[in-house]
Amino acid sequence: MKYINVLVSSCLGLSLTGCITVNHIKPQDVKNLSGPNDVITNKSLNGNNPKGKEYSGSFELRKQEIPYTYLKAFCVSQQGTFKQAYHTDYSYVSNTDPKVGYEHISNVSGGFYCDSKQPWSVSIEPTSTRYNTFDRSMTAITLLTKVIPNSQLEAISRNQNYKNQQVV
Repeated sequence: MKYINVLVSSCLGLSLTGCITVNHIKPQDVKNLSGPNDVITNKSLNGNNPKGKEYSGSFELRKQEIPYTYLKAFCVSQQGTFKQAYHTDYSYVSNTDPKVGYEHISNVSGGFYCDSKQPWSVSIEPTSTRYNTFDRSMTAITLLTKVIPNSQLEAISRNQNYKNQQVV
C-alpha cells in the first residue's frame, strides 16, 4: 500500500510539473516582452488556433483566468492599471451553448484597458464550451485573446452600456 501511495504521489507531481496556475503569474514573467501581442504570442494564450485556446473548465484550477492574469501582469509591469471596460456578451459562442458556468469567467472576459504610458486594449472572449454530459457542468472553455484598438473598446463599451440601460 505504501508503494501505491508513493507511485500515485509521484505521478501527480509529475503531471503538475510545468503546470501554470494564475497564482504563480507575476509581472516579472512578462516585463521583458514588447507589448500585449507579444504576451499573447509568447505565452501561447491562443495556442495554435486562430479561434482561441481551450482552457479547463475546472473553476478550482482557474485555468480560464490565465489570459487575463498574464495581460494584467504585463500592464502592471508597465506601471499601468488593468481595467475592465465591458463584460463579454458571449456573442462568439453559439446559441446552442447553454451558457452554464459562465458566471465564473465574467470578471476575466470581455474588454480590458491598460492605462500605462503607452495605453493598449485587449478583448478576451469565449468562443466555445464543452460540457459534461451527465451533470451539464462546464469541462472546457475556449477563449480568444486579441489586441483591439482603444476606439473599438470604447465603442463596444458604449454599446453595451446603452443595451444595459434599455433593459432597466
